[in-house]
Amino acid sequence: FKMITASNTILDQMDNADLPDNLKNQYRGEARFLRAFGYFNLVRLFGDVPIVTHAFNSPKEIQEFDMTRQSVDKVYQIIIDDLTNAANDLQNVNGVSKSRASAGAARALLGKVYLTLHNFQNAANVLSDLIGSGKYSLQSDYGTLFTNNNDNLPETIFEIDYLSGNLGLGNSYSSIFTP
Repeated sequence: FKMITASNTILDQMDNADLPDNLKNQYRGEARFLRAFGYFNLVRLFGDVPIVTHAFNSPKEIQEFDMTRQSVDKVYQIIIDDLTNAANDLQNVNGVSKSRASAGAARALLGKVYLTLHNFQNAANVLSDLIGSGKYSLQSDYGTLFTNNNDNLPETIFEIDYLSGNLGLGNSYSSIFTP
């Protein structure tokens, strides 16, 4: 819910931001992607969950808001709408790290949502377009997916960049056991 709250805040404040339209679209798309990602994880773990699609400005707003759990169908509709809009918002964004949301990441997650819902025809349509885009390709050596320094490979669509423990940032646990 922290990620959803941050996404809602960004979406609510984006129109007031002093930014060029292309950056507003990018940030709006990234926020929608992350909100959908958060709700997708929540609905798969807990089923019915509260739906909050705007930022609260006071404790009174929170108190008056209906925080009852909403049906799985309603949650999935929010996810599908967010991912569809995110893909459109991010359509013209190029050259960003794969640790940031992209139109391809939004389409890939949308395909996974459709597969989860057993909506195979929509999944096939979305994922066929993604495969046919030519932006992604399989690695010739499968083992390279599990080596160090394998960030942003042509095969990955969305990845999370973790901080290394060697720089005094992040967790040093992995550096203790890495050869």
